[in-house]
This record gives sequence, C-alpha cells and structure tokens, in this order.
Amino acid sequence: MSVTIKDVANRAGVSIATVSHTINKTRYVSPELAELVNKAIEETGYNVKLSGKKNSLMLGRNSVIAFVVPNVTSTVYSKLSSVLSRIMFETGYLLAVYVTNDDLSTERSILSGLMTNKRIAGIILAPISDKESDYDKILRSQLPVVCLARAIEGDRCACFTSENTDGMYTAVRHLLRSGHRSIAIILDAGMQTAMKERLEGYRRAFEDVNATYNQKLVMKFDVSQSEQAFASAFHRMYDIHRPTAVIAAGNALTLMLMRAVNNIGIDCPRELSVIGFGDEQWCSLINPPLTVLEQDTEKLASLAAEELFRQIDGEVAERGRVDVPIRLNIRRSTMMMGKGPFGEQAHSPSEIVLTPEEKQKLRNGKFKVGISFHYSGNAWTHLHETAIRNTLENFGISVVSVSDAHFDPELQLTQLEALAMQKPDLIIAIPVDDKVTSDKFRRLSRHSKLVFMSNV
Repeated sequence: MSVTIKDVANRAGVSIATVSHTINKTRYVSPELAELVNKAIEETGYNVKLSGKKNSLMLGRNSVIAFVVPNVTSTVYSKLSSVLSRIMFETGYLLAVYVTNDDLSTERSILSGLMTNKRIAGIILAPISDKESDYDKILRSQLPVVCLARAIEGDRCACFTSENTDGMYTAVRHLLRSGHRSIAIILDAGMQTAMKERLEGYRRAFEDVNATYNQKLVMKFDVSQSEQAFASAFHRMYDIHRPTAVIAAGNALTLMLMRAVNNIGIDCPRELSVIGFGDEQWCSLINPPLTVLEQDTEKLASLAAEELFRQIDGEVAERGRVDVPIRLNIRRSTMMMGKGPFGEQAHSPSEIVLTPEEKQKLRNGKFKVGISFHYSGNAWTHLHETAIRNTLENFGISVVSVSDAHFDPELQLTQLEALAMQKPDLIIAIPVDDKVTSDKFRRLSRHSKLVFMSNV
C-alpha cells in the first residue's frame, strides 16, 4: 500500500496538518517539529511520492472525499474547504464540495447520491438538522462519515464542532468586565443545537458575576429572511431596551447586524459595543475593526480528516462529539463602560461645557482652591497640578495651597486642618486612606466644595 501523509504524521508523532504545513510552508512550524517531519518523510519514502506529486492522486473507485456544506459563501465553510482540499491532495484524494443551501430535502438527495457513487471514499458532513433520525440511512451505511462544524444528536457519528458555550461565555465576560450590563445577543432561529449552546454561555456569564439576565435582550432571527426584516427587528429591540453592547451569534447575523447599525446611524463603539461571530475578511477592514469570536477552522478540518482516514483504513470509528476552543479576537468595536464605585455612569470631559455667562460668573467670583495630594513626588502629580492650575487660571481662580501627604493619612489630616483655615471655596483631593480621612472631609464639606481624584 502506498505511503500516505497520515503515515508520515504517525511516524513523526504530529498531526496531519503539521506535516502539510511543513511540506507546503503554509504556516510556521517550529524547527524541532519540522526536523521530525522531514526525517519521517525520508524514512517512510514519502519524499519519492512528493517528487511525483502530480501522479499521486487516486483515480477511479474510492478516490473522492465529499464535503457536504450548507453554503460556500460563509468564510467558515470556505476556510474549511480550503484546509480539507489541501489535506486531501496531500493524501492522494480529491475533495468534492456539495452545497445543500440549508435545505433538508436537497441534503437528503445529495447524500442518497453519494451512497451509490463508487468513487466516494468518505463523507464529511456539515448537517442541516441536529436530529439523529434525519441521518439514519447514511449512518447505517458502510460509508465512512464524520460531521464537521455542526453536530447531530446521539453518539453514532464523530462530530467536530466549536466550543460554543465557552466561546460565548468568554465574549460576554469580556463585555461584563468592561462595565456593560445591558448586553443583547442575536441568535439564528434555525441552528438549534449551536444556538442553544451559545445562549447557555451567554446566560452562564451573567450568573457567574451575579448580574441580571434579561430575556428581553435575547433576539432570535431566521437568517433566511431579508436584511430589511432584520433591520426592523433589531431597531425595535434597540429602541425599547437600549443595550450598550450586542453579540451576533452567527456569521450571517454579524453582517446583517453591522449593516443595520450603520444604516440606523448608531455610533460603534461609543453608543453600542459589538462582537461578531466568525472572522470574515471584512471584519478587520471596517472602521472600527470588529471584535469577533473566531473558530479554529484549521484544527477542526484536520481532526475531521484524521478521523475519516481512520475509518477508511478500517479502524473502529470514534463516536460522539469533540469541541475545539473558540478564540476571542479583540479589536476596537468594544469599549469600556466607566463606572464609579457606586455604579455611577462615566461621561466624557467633552460633555462639560460652560456657557459664556457661567465663565463670567467664575471670573467675577474670585474663588480660591486648595489641592491635597496623597503624594506629589512623581511626574503624574506634577502633570495633574499643572493642568489644574492652567484650567483654573483661565477663569481667574487662584490655587492657595498644594500639599503632599507622602502617603501618610495622619499627615494629610493635619494638612487639611491648615488648608481649612484659608477658607477655600473648593478642595481638590486624593485621599490617602478612605476610612481615616472620611470624617475630616465630611466636616470640610460644610464650608467647601469637594472634588476627589482617583480615590474616594
């Protein structure tokens, strides 16, 4: 039997994908692994096969691997097809792609034809349905079959999918850590299993931080409907609930969402932080570049191919599901939601605008300000003091005192007593200790306005 890329991978103790990358130089492989692979190529005689690669393709019976997919417009299926095509070529097979257009009757017709096609050595299937009963015929056949990207129920078939629950959990936690609490999620009404898992990750993230899970922020949409229908549904949800962030839980939904956000005129990320699903090429090109949950198509395809080859070689088929982690690729479509220690919403300094009348009132008031720093022996406090002085001087306000407590709360109390004797209209302070100094600041607040920086 002719040596295959699988034989090389087994000899080197690496994956088929690593062998493929080493041969084709399509991705970085460490020198140590590359050396193992090249040694295995020589020892197995695969180098002879490589030198006549054009003549290495199988012909006739059992020479084709079928990849049955819902569409080829999605980047995920496009990438999976590309990886599988490369792996199959390296092993001597041809990859034939069959498109179901997400139609169950079309899928059944394609699978029936493949079962009687003597050229088909095996099938890699991205199933439309998740019901095991819809695939009983193909699973009872002698044809090697694995599922990829989508799974079916039960344990009669090996399924290689992305870790939907943990992936979505990671995305929501990123937004929660950024201060968001009103986070919407948009689910594809047609992908039952995957969407249930992504919704579970969404829900679990809220529960783990004791945040409120709001069912009204869960929007389900059938992607077979028009983009106009999506825009209307999203606009209604946004107008009623005003989320500060939204996650699209599918590739098609991501594109629909970004078009709707753009058409409505929502400022991303200032008004709405957005996380998409699937790393489409345009995601990094738009402004701002989109934060996405990115599936590891390379690993998914490699695992599916390896399992299919095991079945073709007559080995006992694996059963059940294998999940591959999803990576959160953070770009600039999400932003922090600044919150004060008691939940106060942050606002941009650009929103603080004084009228000409207010400016004149400040100049006429001859106000005095004292500054109480926790420590002033670094560039940070010098820059802040300069900025404060320059800003106040523009309005004729004088700085009567600047003190440095050297991180000593008792010293700051003494300095505040001395400052109070100058009867400032305003005290700008960074408290050294929020408990030790609290009573003193409360007493000062009876006679002077207080502004705190950094500490409260």
